[in-house]
Amino acid sequence: MFAQAALEEDWVRFNEQREVIVLRDKDDEDPGQDRFDKDGAKKRNTSKNIEYDDAEFPAFLDGAREDLRAYNDLLNRCHIDIASLDEPRFDRTDDQGRTKSVHLHQGRHFIRRIFSRGSFHCNGRFYGGWWQNCPKQYRKYIRINRQPTVEVDYSAMHPLILAAEKGLVLEDDPYVLAHLINNEVSHQLQRKLVKAFVLTAINAANPDQAYKAFRYKFSAEFDLSLTRNLFDKLHQGFIETHPGLQDSLFSDQGIRLMNIDSQIAAKIIATHVASDKPILSVHDSFIVPKDDVQALEIAMREVSAEVLGVPLKFKRDKQFLSIDQLPPQYLDRDAHHRAFEGFVDDFSFSPAYDQRWREWEIRHQT
Repeated sequence: MFAQAALEEDWVRFNEQREVIVLRDKDDEDPGQDRFDKDGAKKRNTSKNIEYDDAEFPAFLDGAREDLRAYNDLLNRCHIDIASLDEPRFDRTDDQGRTKSVHLHQGRHFIRRIFSRGSFHCNGRFYGGWWQNCPKQYRKYIRINRQPTVEVDYSAMHPLILAAEKGLVLEDDPYVLAHLINNEVSHQLQRKLVKAFVLTAINAANPDQAYKAFRYKFSAEFDLSLTRNLFDKLHQGFIETHPGLQDSLFSDQGIRLMNIDSQIAAKIIATHVASDKPILSVHDSFIVPKDDVQALEIAMREVSAEVLGVPLKFKRDKQFLSIDQLPPQYLDRDAHHRAFEGFVDDFSFSPAYDQRWREWEIRHQT
């Protein structure tokens, strides 16, 4: 019957009254509740939604439901696609090793905030956008209303939030240690290991849980054995470099920090919705059309300072916003062929994408 009706995919929408503020007893996204079997495999959490009364909302959630519905309305008036794809879909592998196909439907973007542990003070991040699960090799090709996009990422967000709460200023990269823990590990590799360690240790409730999570999540990423001895050396090196953050490790801080970064995200999103400017949230980073990147960076600086008392650092995923800003030496294709091609790829698009955009544009002009 649907095939005979010849329905267009973006004629099918979610109910406008579908709940956008969700409270759960527990959640897969809660790192502090990770449990592992004897073989080191992660046990899956089975979560349940909890009914609640709006009067239970904490003050910071005033107007949150209306804000989210306005955000969803804005997203569903935009064409959001990956310009390099011939078919509007990509495959992703979940943490259970299963491959799933994600279809980039237009008009059915639905974002909600999910709180965990039965509390509006735990988690609260924005979930539901396919861009959150988009493989990195595709994310730079995301276009919004045909405009190339730029992603701006808060740098070392959770360690810097913890430092700000303690009145500490970490001028340097918090993932760079004062010395190498192992002569066989390069500075670049050590930084990646330290980042993996810190994010795991902040989220875990104790060292044993942290080590199991560290090995489970990152074994496939590093070409070396993630032994307990290596884990302990990373721990020692971090607290020697940042003694003020020692008591923040193995303290189940993750779910609280996720709530703080969700408050920051909510304010940043609200400023863009008020200006009718589309923005895609990936928790600690944001994707916007290239013309809006400076406004985004102003908002990221001001909102983090408002919430934490100090502005957080951030960085762009693309350094150039147009061909006009490309340094002259990159225009010499013989001498700098690979660099030039890499830049052009950021802004190129497939004929199939162009066709999808034109069809969408025609439908929304009538």
